[in-house]
Amino acid sequence: MARTAEELGVKVRWLLGDQLARESMGRAGLARVTEFGWDATARRTLALLDEERRRRSPLPLPRAAGLEPARVELGSPNGSPSYARERA
Repeated sequence: MARTAEELGVKVRWLLGDQLARESMGRAGLARVTEFGWDATARRTLALLDEERRRRSPLPLPRAAGLEPARVELGSPNGSPSYARERA
């Protein structure tokens, strides 16, 4: 991750000059995009919103029908969040 415009420029120039890195990053990006389909993203979003609704309620609330709790893991190897689903 670049912290400054200069660092970003260095990284972009490096990537432009390294065909193997570009191809590898391209393959990794195509594999990662499969995790973000509309249905899966909507389910994760609804599960997170439902968890927040239940957390903020003064009374115990049941989970919304059909939603499984979502867990966001921020410590993935590439630094981006990964999402996991848990069965209640």
